[in-house]
Amino acid sequence: MNTQRHEIMKLPTEASSATESTPLRSYVVRNIEILKSIIISIEITQEAIAPMIAGLIVVTILFL
Repeated sequence: MNTQRHEIMKLPTEASSATESTPLRSYVVRNIEILKSIIISIEITQEAIAPMIAGLIVVTILFL
């Protein structure tokens, strides 16, 4: 008989949202990792990479 007890813990919503102390570098690093995974997972032509990087930079700036 399994006597272990499983509980679902709800994380506070503040933990998942960005705070003012979150450095910009963490956003940039996360966006770069996302971009790298996209490029690796699907074949993207060389002409499409530059606009994607530019768009990623613009989106990062908009969220500042």
